[in-house]
Amino acid sequence: TLSNAVASNGSAAIGTPSTTTTITDLDVDVSYAITSTASISEETPATAMFTLTQTGLILVGETVAIKLVESGTAGSGTDYEDFATAVIAAAAAETGATYNAATETLTFDSDFDGTFSFDVTAIDDSTADDNETIIATLSNAVASNGSAAIGTPSTTTTITDLDVDVSYAITSTASISE
Repeated sequence: TLSNAVASNGSAAIGTPSTTTTITDLDVDVSYAITSTASISEETPATAMFTLTQTGLILVGETVAIKLVESGTAGSGTDYEDFATAVIAAAAAETGATYNAATETLTFDSDFDGTFSFDVTAIDDSTADDNETIIATLSNAVASNGSAAIGTPSTTTTITDLDVDVSYAITSTASISE
């Protein structure tokens, strides 16, 4: 705001005493959730779909990195197809997404459409196991400018197994007469 215009010689006037400038905030504000197929069979073998969804938009020139870690009682590569290989393939096919397997980090940019899915298929074996789990967990969401949050941090898929241990026993009479 301008006021009290004074000229040392002559007169001074203020034509426009004030103006307003609006500052537009271009920070990213996104959140993520992950879901998966609840249960799959080892016997078929069936496929579990894991889906990561983004709420909010990433602006041009900005990125969001998020850690995606697998755990559970089932073994990647033995009880189901390799988890990292599935994520790498899906990221290669998804515009605006990359995956660094060494750091287990997904990175999204403004071209990302907001949904990232990948599949893992159970591996049938003849070993009798109890039901086993695949757990996918999101953590450490970081926006290059702004904030990134995790709404649903993990999901679990159960691999069911119909293999059973079978044992047989034979008995006989201890002694017989002739």
